[in-house]
Amino acid sequence: TCPRCLYSALSDMFDKASKPGAAFEKELMDIKDSCGLHFGAEADTDSIFAGYYLALLCAPHCFIKPQMTTAKLLYKLTRIYQDTDDSHMEMLTAQQALDTYMYVYQNIEIPPSQDQQLCLVIAELAFKLGHLREAKDFFFKVKINRGGAPLLKRQAENRLYEIRESEK
Repeated sequence: TCPRCLYSALSDMFDKASKPGAAFEKELMDIKDSCGLHFGAEADTDSIFAGYYLALLCAPHCFIKPQMTTAKLLYKLTRIYQDTDDSHMEMLTAQQALDTYMYVYQNIEIPPSQDQQLCLVIAELAFKLGHLREAKDFFFKVKINRGGAPLLKRQAENRLYEIRESEK
């Protein structure tokens, strides 16, 4: 999060955004003026969460295809909520992340090299949420991906084994 203007994004995407419109820049400045949060070296836990939510707010205004960015942010938020033992918010953001990743999978053109990783993330989120049929389907897609990484294939095989064992 830029402490000056509150533009927020994942670190690997921070400098890849397009210029947002003046109306959105004003909206960010209004948020900055109304909140008492500190970013940068002075960030606290509330500021960290706020940074993720600001990044979710910025994504549709700053990226041409914001869905993948939004999915990644929600997935990271899921893990942060897990680390803070907030299981309700963890599951809520996991479902939002799954829904967004599914949208990407079904509607956005992604390079074949990312397909296996996308399927693995979808499978893991479905598994976390107890959607075992969907998890099995996507773990299987990871496993049979022709050009996929052997490590990811083994991970999918292990998860499929875990699911089968739990269903006995």
